[in-house]
Amino acid sequence: MRRRDIDVPSAPPQCATLDRMTTNSRVAIVTGAAQGIGRRTAEVLAGQGYALALLDLQSTSRTRESAADALELLGDVSSEADVERMARQVEDRFGRADVLVNNGPFLLSRAFGRIMLRQGVSALVNVASIAGRPTRHG
Repeated sequence: MRRRDIDVPSAPPQCATLDRMTTNSRVAIVTGAAQGIGRRTAEVLAGQGYALALLDLQSTSRTRESAADALELLGDVSSEADVERMARQVEDRFGRADVLVNNGPFLLSRAFGRIMLRQGVSALVNVASIAGRPTRHG
């Protein structure tokens, strides 16, 4: 058999689209932003120039230090009322939502998805971990 060369794009189309946004116009919403995966994700996005909406039950003060523009939203992402409130606050502050890194229940996808769909360009990342599974002792 003869090997054929295949053209592979350097990034998936959706990533290329996000790259076209100007740095100062991008807004990322990160849940679980006070610690762990959420915190590190927020720090990386801040390093890429994103303005951040940091969602958690706990203070995100250490995470906020990494961003030039950050909004802390304390609340329970499993509460529909809290999620709707946070979505309104993000839209009021930034007027947009380009990236949602969802480390929690999928209520966020629905609430922020409405904002993201109006823009036409956005990315949604759902994160799951075995650490989130309940365990049985005994």
